[in-house]
Amino acid sequence: MLVVETIARIRREHFIKGKTIRAIARDLKVSRNTVRKVLRSGETSFEYCPSSDELRLFRGHGNGGSGSSGFEVRRPAGDAASVFGGWSGV
Repeated sequence: MLVVETIARIRREHFIKGKTIRAIARDLKVSRNTVRKVLRSGETSFEYCPSSDELRLFRGHGNGGSGSSGFEVRRPAGDAASVFGGWSGV
């Protein structure tokens, strides 16, 4: 998350001092895309807000809300003897 001071500094250095986007990104150790985003918008703070689907998976509710993580464990059909039938140990 960018703080208001960083956003103000990005705008000041670009619009008043005439620094390039690359120079600002290098000095403040942020990506060039972040600098572009700040310069193009009028926002005073930027935050990442994950979608509700991402939050649900993160919290472990899965697709059905039954506590699964959204992944299905697939086991081979049959027992170990049928799976490893042609394998003759070492």
